[in-house]
Amino acid sequence: MKNIFNPNEISLVADYIRQGEVFAIPTETVYGLAADIRQDNAIKQIFSLKNRPNNHPLIIHISDISQLSDYAIDIPDYAYRLAKNFWPGPLTIVLRKSKLVSNIVTGGQDSVGIRMPNHELTLSLIKLVGSPLAAPSANQYGKISPTNAKHVITEFQGHVKVLDGGSCNIGLESTIIDATDAHTYSILRPGMISINAIYEVLDHTHITYLKKGTKAVSGSHKYHYAPSKPTFLFECPSQLKKISDLHQNSVYILSINDYQHLGFNGCRMPFDANKYAKVLYQKLRMADESLFEAIAIEKPPKIIEWEGILDRLMKSSAKSMEIFIQ
Repeated sequence: MKNIFNPNEISLVADYIRQGEVFAIPTETVYGLAADIRQDNAIKQIFSLKNRPNNHPLIIHISDISQLSDYAIDIPDYAYRLAKNFWPGPLTIVLRKSKLVSNIVTGGQDSVGIRMPNHELTLSLIKLVGSPLAAPSANQYGKISPTNAKHVITEFQGHVKVLDGGSCNIGLESTIIDATDAHTYSILRPGMISINAIYEVLDHTHITYLKKGTKAVSGSHKYHYAPSKPTFLFECPSQLKKISDLHQNSVYILSINDYQHLGFNGCRMPFDANKYAKVLYQKLRMADESLFEAIAIEKPPKIIEWEGILDRLMKSSAKSMEIFIQ
């Protein structure tokens, strides 16, 4: 069975999706497991393939800002400002859903996350299908997100077809903002669009930034983006040595600073946040496939530009760190 389709086969991919098949698609963030939002059976298949809880909502992807009012209602003015400034791009806006969006897509919630991906191939695909695509990340629930077609093939052992759009330019899931209230907004998941960038657009004095949202959204679970191996965060050589001792010195390190000269194995990560995000999941998969028993990741700088990256690292290491700090 053919698993990988090239961009020249986009019309064939659109036919498959219109016929109710689930297809992995590229975006600028990560690859998504996509289905036509009009087809409930296809949406259910996404949940089944990912082993994803049915009450965990899916983000829908549109191809034009004008579609926003088709799939959402009671849209605040500031939501349009966000869309005009950041779409196409890695920002998901949560709004009250219209009747065109199934409760299966939203996990039973009355709101829906919508974004317009910054990937020409996928935008063309959405237009060809003639409907938005529901598309969570194309990986098993809670595991490392894929940033190229081969990751998807490995993740689902060849049981999912993929439209190959190359490696993802950003490599980290979108920032999610709750815009269901006309006067306040919440950041539900940080990403590579920072709070500062959002503040520059939403300069209304009546808009309040609330750090924690209350809605279930993609990536909101405490344990997420996780390798199969025990994964830890460290801030200094003494913490790294403790992790290494715990695993008989069989630890693969992802670090911004040089720890190889201390006898540790692994790879150096970029000091630039955008470059770091682009390779993070690829390097995590490489570490997970290595012969080492565990993975240790140096904590990045605690500044706004790194907030989305730190969020993913905290969640990917949460289970192991709970045991480590006891």
